[in-house]
Amino acid sequence: MIQSARCVLCTLAVVRLLSACAADPTSDETRGAEIAFEVLPPQGVQLPALEDRWTYIEFPGAQCRDGSPAGLYTIRGKSKKLALILEGGGMCESEASCLVNADSLQHPLVALGDLFRLTGTAWFDLRRADNPLHDWSIVYIPYCTGDQMIGANPDGYVPNVGPQRFVGHTNLQQFLERIAPAFADATDVLLTGSSAGGFAAMYNAPFVQRAFPGVKVKVLDDSGPLLSQVSVAPCYQDHQRALWNLEQTVLAECGAACPNHSDFALDYAMFVVRSFADRPSGLLSWTQDQVISGYLGAGMDRCTYGIDFLNPGVSASTFAAELSSFRDRVRGFPEFSTFYAEGLGHTLLVTDDFYTLRAGNVRLLDWVAKLVGGESPGHAGP
Repeated sequence: MIQSARCVLCTLAVVRLLSACAADPTSDETRGAEIAFEVLPPQGVQLPALEDRWTYIEFPGAQCRDGSPAGLYTIRGKSKKLALILEGGGMCESEASCLVNADSLQHPLVALGDLFRLTGTAWFDLRRADNPLHDWSIVYIPYCTGDQMIGANPDGYVPNVGPQRFVGHTNLQQFLERIAPAFADATDVLLTGSSAGGFAAMYNAPFVQRAFPGVKVKVLDDSGPLLSQVSVAPCYQDHQRALWNLEQTVLAECGAACPNHSDFALDYAMFVVRSFADRPSGLLSWTQDQVISGYLGAGMDRCTYGIDFLNPGVSASTFAAELSSFRDRVRGFPEFSTFYAEGLGHTLLVTDDFYTLRAGNVRLLDWVAKLVGGESPGHAGP
């Protein structure tokens, strides 16, 4: 059954399409300005996707953390290149954090966000010839599980919130079973996401690579840095491990490369950097990202404040130093690049700054275009 919020979203998207058509009826001028909706066909049928519009597909069995249906969006490109974009939107790990994290695809944070992103914001504006993804096929996966898409705990529970289905990883595995055959001729695969979607991209890189064994998957993590225990306290990591059942997902994948299951974030990042050392990948971040540093503040004072992102954040200087330290660690892997923009902002790919922002004399658009095109762009910014 198509969800009512998505019907409203579709209507608004059609209005935007008509506006775009009035300006210029060519396909390039309207590509991606409309969203269509349908329930996934029976197993074995190709994922429907057209060149001129996004198609929302509801997957039987895939669930949000409130138990409602989950799905994804697809759009076909003229090239044989595929981008998998994982949506961000916080986390659910405490009463406070769950309140500002969408628990279903009907939640306004997701439904309205999808509308404005997919129909023309930042690098989702597929009508722009200078957009590195303008001729790519794209699969966009909305976020409604609160677990950075790495959870496998359908029986989760958060005090003062109630039972939660943390099944982001379970959903993604189901999605990949259909995505990979539908785009079996892909010559390039890019896995990316912003904020929680950035964490999700880094964490899920090995699983996506396994789904596309014939292609070297590139990873672009926007504002989801996996840092050391200086800023990501072990108690905080341990809480996520238990709540989301990470022993069955990323920690099982990392194996001996993540020996301490209460302090695994940086080890996992380096596990991915080493595993993907033969193709361009990278991390984008603001040097003093106030959103991420705020979330990481939940681990301050050995988590005595509880797991609550409203606690005082990791200091700006500590966060910047951690980013610098991470860059030093990856310098031995020349295919892995970093782009650090000065400031307190959050995310770089999904804001209008995408086409104008610079780190020193390097423009973000050019840096991303190099990586997407298969060339290591190097390190930019402080």
